Amino acid sequence: MLAEHAVYFMLQGCYHTKELLAAQEEYRWGLEGSESWRGLYGRTAGIIGMGNNGRLLAERLHAFGMKIIAYIYSFRLAAKIMIDVLTDRTMKEI
Repeated sequence: MLAEHAVYFMLQGCYHTKELLAAQEEYRWGLEGSESWRGLYGRTAGIIGMGNNGRLLAERLHAFGMKIIAYIYSFRLAAKIMIDVLTDRTMKEI
């Protein structure tokens, strides 16, 4: 449930839901600049920790066509969900 909640907030941010709802209450359809808004497809998400919640979030974001970069202690989970991985070693290099 937490993964879906995170995706919900990400979609709200992408599509400026608060502003759109306010405009609709004023009977205005669409907002200036809305044609340049982008969805989640093709964007990159960073996830710190790949426990149950991180793994479920990565799977859902992958379905949206997002690139996933995750901080994880081992590579064993990364192979299952095809993500780029940052480990303790690579974090120190960065």
